[in-house]
Amino acid sequence: PGYDVAEDDSSWLVTAGAGETWHGLVNRTIDEGMPGLENLALIPGTAGA
Repeated sequence: PGYDVAEDDSSWLVTAGAGETWHGLVNRTIDEGMPGLENLALIPGTAGA
């Protein structure tokens, strides 16, 4: 698991690896200053499921 971020002037493209916990991914993007996924927090499961 893990994720990569591609950034340009106005957006981020987050690519999550299979098995990455969804809630953990949301928390890390928020902690790193990338807002937008916070309304999807606490959804159980993993990326790629």
